[in-house]
Amino acid sequence: LPQIRADLDRLRCPPEVQRALPWLKFGSGLGLIVGLWVPIIGVVVCLALVVYFIMALSFHQRVEDRWFRYLPATGMLLLTMIVMLVCYVPEV
Repeated sequence: LPQIRADLDRLRCPPEVQRALPWLKFGSGLGLIVGLWVPIIGVVVCLALVVYFIMALSFHQRVEDRWFRYLPATGMLLLTMIVMLVCYVPEV
């Protein structure tokens, strides 16, 4: 989508990373689903997503974004940690 590409360009996200993002998101979704039957997979995917969202926050910091631009990545980071702790960790 053009608006997503424009935002990634504004964040100075390298083109090779931009090309990898759809595959990373697809793989993460798949891993979270598989994690419902194999909880350790869910934990590993959640940890990878924590790293992903921390990196997203660092991209926002690098371009000195205003505080409200951090909210989506911050919210998803918190949601990922909650999902990991509630859905996957008790099963491991």
